[in-house]
Amino acid sequence: MLRFLNMIRIFSIFLIFFLSSTDFQAQFQLINNASSNSCACYLLNDAVANENGAIWNNTAINLTDSFDMEFDIYLGCNDAGGEGVVFVLQNQNANVVNSATNMGFSGITPSLGIEVDTEEHPAMGDPAFDHIAIQKNGSVDHNSTDALVAPVQAHPSTTDVEDCFVHTIRIKWNPLTNTLEVYFGGFLRITYTDDIVTNIFGGNPTVYWGFTSA
Repeated sequence: MLRFLNMIRIFSIFLIFFLSSTDFQAQFQLINNASSNSCACYLLNDAVANENGAIWNNTAINLTDSFDMEFDIYLGCNDAGGEGVVFVLQNQNANVVNSATNMGFSGITPSLGIEVDTEEHPAMGDPAFDHIAIQKNGSVDHNSTDALVAPVQAHPSTTDVEDCFVHTIRIKWNPLTNTLEVYFGGFLRITYTDDIVTNIFGGNPTVYWGFTSA
């Protein structure tokens, strides 16, 4: 059982991780514009054009084990601000360079991504509200075959999560039932059941996890 509850918090003008200890902080690789500072935080990228960043945990996890991770995120106060963030499982390495498109998720394959999308792109099937969805292989196009779970409103009582508040995301994986659960603000928003080890990662249960943004 891998359990990281309350060990990571995200809080910033765009996206920052607060880590409970410097040891845990040191476990992450910083990619592109990602940075950290003295408060044990991670900023994926500033709220400016053409920046992107990612962090990857150096220690791979095994999807034959369960995990339960919880994060706090702050997505700013500007409804026309950043695109959002993607929690990613990928089985390449802890140095994968992310892109400047599709919330930094584009091109990472094989992969599974849980997106918190705060910008509407109608051509990709985005709804008007800020949403959560599950995608694979670097795609955020909800009209594509890489769409695993259709978008749902991120928070059940508000359409906009760029609202100056900290929001909690919890991600749970149960390998006995092949079930992935995504909670936002304490509310269960997505339940997805599939043999992701076989169908996404080609039978290899060892993956790295992290976040991308752009």
